[in-house]
Amino acid sequence: MKFLGNIKAVLPIAIAAALAFGHQPASAQGLFDMLFGGGIRHNPQGEFPPPPKPRKIGPATPGAGGGGARISSPTYNTYRADKLVRVDFKSLLPAPPPATAQDAAFVPSVTSTAFRDAVAGLGDYELFAEPDIAKALIAYYSANPDFIWVSDNAPNSRAQDAVRVLGEAASYGLTPADYSVDIPAAATSATPEERTRELVRFEMALSARVLRYARDAQSGRVDPNRMTGYYDFPAKPFDLEGALKTLAHTQEVRTYLESRHPQNPEYQALRVELEALEASEENEIVVDPKLLLKPGESSPELPKLLTLIAR
Repeated sequence: MKFLGNIKAVLPIAIAAALAFGHQPASAQGLFDMLFGGGIRHNPQGEFPPPPKPRKIGPATPGAGGGGARISSPTYNTYRADKLVRVDFKSLLPAPPPATAQDAAFVPSVTSTAFRDAVAGLGDYELFAEPDIAKALIAYYSANPDFIWVSDNAPNSRAQDAVRVLGEAASYGLTPADYSVDIPAAATSATPEERTRELVRFEMALSARVLRYARDAQSGRVDPNRMTGYYDFPAKPFDLEGALKTLAHTQEVRTYLESRHPQNPEYQALRVELEALEASEENEIVVDPKLLLKPGESSPELPKLLTLIAR
């Protein structure tokens, strides 16, 4: 009976505690948990957020911004050199005489020189050069109306040195025909007018070819950037008018022209190798591969065969 009395004493206290804490889900909180603090509670902080939902990316619209543009790879091009143009000498030709004496009073007096008299022979002269060289010729001789390569009615020593250097272009891997110039003969039966016309044309032709040679020596005969988009070499500017001014005031034409070439040891080694290759080609004996020589027969190829056997 004492045991039942204890239950009757505790039961009201338990009911009062349950009413004080309110109703909790049976699965999470029980009477024992409320009275004695329950178990370990989990802190929601530090949990990873759910992964983002994938978005569908539609095809890029042509012309729209963003990263949808396609980039084409560099291509190989058909090499095209500068198209040659005819040098226009009209601005160098002397002005026509005034129609009347009254008009002559308004024309500035210009002292006649041998060069100004000679340029009349350029009226129908056809000289072709690169566009920038043609422009430089006219600009230089308009500002400096005088000969560079002619003295005393004949090509001077400066011209002779220039022609020799141009003729040696093959030793630098260049084609001499690209720089060839016809030299006026020293002895001629031409009239003074014909001789003057011949000399002034020689003057212009040599200046054009010297400029081509100097520019090719410095920048190269071929522009690699025109071959393919893979190349992007910076241009090497060359003052064409400045080159003519230098040549007009120096007797060291060979030194100047040869200094336009690269001066590093690697380039000099290439020149030595080129010379060796050219020498081997000159000494090479080529026999017709289709030669069939039977006993008693003769052939122009026989001396070559004998030379090869002797070696």
